[in-house]
Amino acid sequence: MAEAYWATGAKAKAIAILKKITAVTMPDDPADYQNDLKKAAELLKKYEKK
Repeated sequence: MAEAYWATGAKAKAIAILKKITAVTMPDDPADYQNDLKKAAELLKKYEKK
């Protein structure tokens, strides 16, 4: 979802979504969480630079 926001120019929304993902401590789907967290952190780092 963050990538879609970013692509449409809603940069603040994209960053907000990624910050929420990286702040999760009890994920609903622990099996996918580590991969999701890694991708979210990478995107957040990339987007905050721009």
